[in-house]
Amino acid sequence: MTILRAAFQGQNGSTEPPSIRNNPETTQGLPRILVIEDNPGDARLLMEHLRELGLDQSARMEQTLSAGRAALAAEPADVILVDLGLPDSSGLHAVRMLHAAFPEAALIALTGQADLDVATQAIQEGAQDFLLKDSVTPETLERSIRFSLQRLKLTRTIERQLEQITENRRSLEAIFDAAPVPMLVLDRELAVVKANSAATAEADRARGETYGQTIGNALCCLNAVNDDGGCGAGPNCESCALRATVQAVHADNRRRSSVPCELPIDTGTGRTTSLLVSVAPINADGASNLLVCLQNMTEFFAAERRVERLNRLLRTAYE
Repeated sequence: MTILRAAFQGQNGSTEPPSIRNNPETTQGLPRILVIEDNPGDARLLMEHLRELGLDQSARMEQTLSAGRAALAAEPADVILVDLGLPDSSGLHAVRMLHAAFPEAALIALTGQADLDVATQAIQEGAQDFLLKDSVTPETLERSIRFSLQRLKLTRTIERQLEQITENRRSLEAIFDAAPVPMLVLDRELAVVKANSAATAEADRARGETYGQTIGNALCCLNAVNDDGGCGAGPNCESCALRATVQAVHADNRRRSSVPCELPIDTGTGRTTSLLVSVAPINADGASNLLVCLQNMTEFFAAERRVERLNRLLRTAYE
């Protein structure tokens, strides 16, 4: 009687787990097994099953949780079979303690009561399988050990992948925040849900709020600030290239790059801010969002205009 067996079907649909012997997750061809069982009759029967399977040479026996923990501290095990009713532990306490202290071992819970709720809780607490002692045979024991080793291996693989995903996420967030170009993430309602440090600094200079605001209000565009309706409600909003670009990407889910835009941003200088706007659809935290990059080209365009005026003066002087 094993639980979650279907989770380990092979690519050909077979429910047969890999052989216990000569497995990468076993030691020297056989798994090191520790049985923690205080009932002499049950302990003797389990050892007989292991002997029939040829696994008794790599198996040890302890009668209490404390003795089992000491044995594991002295010599690790690949598989732990633990009774849920020990003299110094009852219920799922042993499963929790062993899983926390020895997470590299495949844990199989043993009980004399057929209780599906307890079986489910045991799996949730860290056991790889659950066996009803009255139903244990050499075949079911071998199958449980096989599946438990395979399930533990799969669990460790998933955990490593999740750790890598978490690390990649941290790296991406660090890159996002350190980018010198202001970057905003908008939700499908076109409100700001994330901003990098450069964008927050721009908003701070303009004495504006960022999160939860529409992009015009977040940037303190005067067309948005001076209208009670906010961004999109002012008389000049219909001709706003920034708003039009965001709405276009929102509508067709296709990125736009380096769109020129002039915004009357409240920076105290009285000058219009020249931007190159890039907007791309992204999927963040399972939600469809928009990434908006704003490259401030005001000084660059002003320098271009100065160079152009100087060239005109030079051409006039030589004519």
